[in-house]
Amino acid sequence: MMGCELIKRHLGKAIGNEESTSAWTESWLSTSEHLRPYGPSLEEDSALVVADLLNRDDASWNKEKVDLLFPEIAHIIYQIKPSRQQAEDSFLWQKTKSEEYSVKSGYYAIMEENETATNRAPTPVGFSWKQHIWTVKTSEKSKLFLWKLSCGALPLGVNLQSRGIACGEQCSHCNAPETALHLFFSCPFAQQPSSPDMSTTLRYYLPCPPVDPMESVEMAQVTVGNKPIAVQPIMYPTAPEECAIINCDASWRIETLTAGLGWIVEDKQSDLCTEGQARSEFVASPLMAEALALREALITVRQHGSPNVWI
Repeated sequence: MMGCELIKRHLGKAIGNEESTSAWTESWLSTSEHLRPYGPSLEEDSALVVADLLNRDDASWNKEKVDLLFPEIAHIIYQIKPSRQQAEDSFLWQKTKSEEYSVKSGYYAIMEENETATNRAPTPVGFSWKQHIWTVKTSEKSKLFLWKLSCGALPLGVNLQSRGIACGEQCSHCNAPETALHLFFSCPFAQQPSSPDMSTTLRYYLPCPPVDPMESVEMAQVTVGNKPIAVQPIMYPTAPEECAIINCDASWRIETLTAGLGWIVEDKQSDLCTEGQARSEFVASPLMAEALALREALITVRQHGSPNVWI
């Protein structure tokens, strides 16, 4: 029963034609979080499905209806791009990137829910995991360390004891409870100024590139023993004769969530070259912008009737 309730709490819907997704009772606003509109809804709208919010002719959002029923979350709804091929709605697991449930992901979801506030500092207002951790200009090792620190996953005394590991929870420097806040900020050892000889010490641990450019070239040569190996150039495959070649790209502005789409389709069979461009609003990410450009190019190929595609 516990597993069943867990799945219900993190089960979402991937939007296709929206015919089978309830607008009020199912989580369809996000593929990574359990988000759904909250009422109260009018009696005539209680059985509303997401498809009722679309224009039937082109599968675009009916902005008048969306703004009327969901004015506070309309900007989130517009970032969802419905299927133009009438694909069916499908269930997804919101705790993995693959959107598929596994016992491992279920275990971590339970551990995340059971994590107490004492072991994990509350997320401050305006804090963004991507902005403040994963996009920081530092090494991947440092990013992983920051992530462990913010999640309470470092092997500190208090964290280890909360997981049932028998060890002392006292700080080795001052015998206070060893928490992340204490270790990095409150401990007298952490508050001491840095040693003036620290830069001299780091010189022996930080690798520096050679000064001579030719020495850099020599170090980059692939060798086996004392004999250099000729590095073979990368050979890219050529497109078959009987196919349509797609070249597409997109630009994206984070300030306005708008994207510019462009595509070129060259059909070798008919010697027809088609160019297209479009502007799209409420685009959530640059990856989504690239996907929309590719979708427009594929629609163009389908109109040409080309059976084979080379992207």
